[in-house]
Amino acid sequence: LGRYDFRHVDSMVDFAIEHDMHVKGHVLVWHVTSPPFLEDMSPDGVREAVRRHIFATMGYFRGRIKMWDLVNEALASDGTLVENVFYRKMGPDYIEQCFRWAHEADPGAFLIYNDNKVEGCGYGSEGCVDKGDNEEAAKRCKAEAPNQAKSDGFYNLLRDLVRKNVPVHGAGMQAHFNAGGTGRQRPPTPGMVKRQIRRIGELGLKVNIS
Repeated sequence: LGRYDFRHVDSMVDFAIEHDMHVKGHVLVWHVTSPPFLEDMSPDGVREAVRRHIFATMGYFRGRIKMWDLVNEALASDGTLVENVFYRKMGPDYIEQCFRWAHEADPGAFLIYNDNKVEGCGYGSEGCVDKGDNEEAAKRCKAEAPNQAKSDGFYNLLRDLVRKNVPVHGAGMQAHFNAGGTGRQRPPTPGMVKRQIRRIGELGLKVNIS
């Protein structure tokens, strides 16, 4: 599968460290930027290629890049897993496996699952936390977030990983907000964002607005 050439990234990481900046690695496992030849490989071949990629990259930058967006945008708009090349070749537990490999590659690294359109929770499993005394406030509380199904899927994925003792430490929310958006493209309200952050925090995870 060729050789890794980190020279360009080295210059950026070295500059950041020299100037007391923190670096977050983005991203190790994302179907959009993965090479097409993965489709022609066997399931065992893809699994080994992903494991090698994680170990090679994180091992090289161990101690220099201490935070990683490990798996990126694995959720569909309905909150289910996208049936991408990793899902098809490695099975639905590929996210769990990637986090375990990453923790093995660098036990001190902070590992994040990252996604978009997951920033708002209109009601949440814990109920409304900002319900007012008037009818209008109650209506706002019960309203669904613009992408409620995906937000719920994001939370459920993280909750399940935590329950399995998978070494996931943070949730990355991309916050590609469009102030003029309508329908599902409209931004969530501050209250919706607050509820989503709150319930993720209750899982023991940090939230990164990525």
